[in-house]
This record gives sequence, structure tokens and C-alpha cells, in this order.
Amino acid sequence: AAYWATAVRSILFDDQGLAPAPRLVEQHALPLLFQACSANAAAAIEELLSTPGIELDLRATDHIGRTPLKVASEHGHAQVVDTLLRLGHAPLLPDDRKASALMVAAARGRLEVVERLLEECPGAEHVFYTVHGETALMLALRRFHEDVALTLLRVPAVRAEVEERRRLHVGADSTAGRPRRYLAAAAYAGLCRAVEALLDHAVYGDCELPATQEAIFFAIVADHAAVLQLLLAHSPDLRTALVRGKRPLELAVENHAAGCAMLLQP
Repeated sequence: AAYWATAVRSILFDDQGLAPAPRLVEQHALPLLFQACSANAAAAIEELLSTPGIELDLRATDHIGRTPLKVASEHGHAQVVDTLLRLGHAPLLPDDRKASALMVAAARGRLEVVERLLEECPGAEHVFYTVHGETALMLALRRFHEDVALTLLRVPAVRAEVEERRRLHVGADSTAGRPRRYLAAAAYAGLCRAVEALLDHAVYGDCELPATQEAIFFAIVADHAAVLQLLLAHSPDLRTALVRGKRPLELAVENHAAGCAMLLQP
């Protein structure tokens, strides 16, 4: 705290205790703002952004293209995030890489930050895509952040997007590589609660539905027997249906998925 108080004062006042020209202050204050966001120094940020006559551009980015809010979100500093939002940082402002703070918070598993950002903008604005076409929900699932995924799935706009993807069969999975559908991603990560939530939020009942078959495939490949059991309980006909040209038991034996193979034994 003493360090940040001294750092802020050295920018706001010169050796004689007088305020330098605003342009000079802003030139030095912006790098300090990014440092404070990274170091969880909410009080220093409050002072920097509340000083009369000093207006820092909260749309500015650091040397790797991140906004102040994204820096704080990436580190999980919820108090700093709250301070930035209260003092005027746009919650949905993307950085130079076209990714919002919510996306980086979801990818890093920063649950408290995700909750705060959703409080600020609970609507459809949060259904954003990165430059790779991934949503915050997909990032959370792929990186095993189940609590974050479940929090996102409580947002009506996110649930609507899940159902729309399912209806249009968006994100078809390639033969090789990682899953690109939500249910398959949750299955591959072994996230039982997320699988249950997705099955509840969207209609995955049709055994011919590609999304369900992909989820079965990736659950077997990763040998997540508990996930496979959930999927089969929801769609029993998939136990003997063809998945990528093979029966589930064949896939389990081929992929040395002992747990799934035992579950699939007649």
C-alpha cells in the first residue's frame, strides 16, 4: 500500500508538491494504471481515475493489446474489476485481439470476475466470439472450469445460444482434433455437472443428433465413464447406435478406455 501511495503521488505531484501539466501526468499515469491492475492495487486505481483534471483513456491497451479491465480480469482481481467498472470502464470493450474481459476471465477460471461482469451486463451482449470463433462458455469448458461454465449457463442469452447452435448443428467436429460442440467439449473434459446442465438446457434427446453422438465419442476417447453413463441414461438407444461408424463398445476397446468398456458390456 505504501509503495502504491508513493507511486501515485510521484505522478500527481512534483518535488515541490505542485501538480504537473495534465498531459505529462497522463503520460506517466497510464503505465502505472496497468501495473496497478496487474498487482490488485484498487486504491491506487481509484486515486488515479478520480483525480480532477486527469482523464485516462480506459480504451487504451498495453504492450500486448490488453485493456485495463482485461488485465484485471485475467489475474482474477475482482475488486479492481469493480473499481474500473464503477469509474467508467466499458465492460464489453474488446481488446486488440477482439476478446472481451469476460472471455479471458472464463478462460482463466476467474469465477468471481465472471459473476461481476455478468451482473454489469446480463443480456445477450455477452454472447461474444473470439477471433477463433469461440465463446466464453466454450473456453470455460475446454479449460475444465466447470463452475464458470455453470454460471454462464444460468444466463438466458447463453442458453439461447446453446440451443441455437444445437438446432443449426453449428460447430461440427472434425474426425481428428478437439470437440467444437458444447456437449462434446463438456464430455471430453469429464465435467459431469456441465453435461447434466447442457442436457437440461437444450433438447439433446434424439439419438441421431450429431451433437449427442459426438459427446459419446469424446467421453469414450477420454475414458470418462461417469459422463458416458449420464449420456446413455439420457439417450439409451445410443448404447448400440453407430458413432463414427462404430459401436460405442468397439470405440472403447479400440481406445483402451477400460472404464467405458466395462460400462458398455452387455
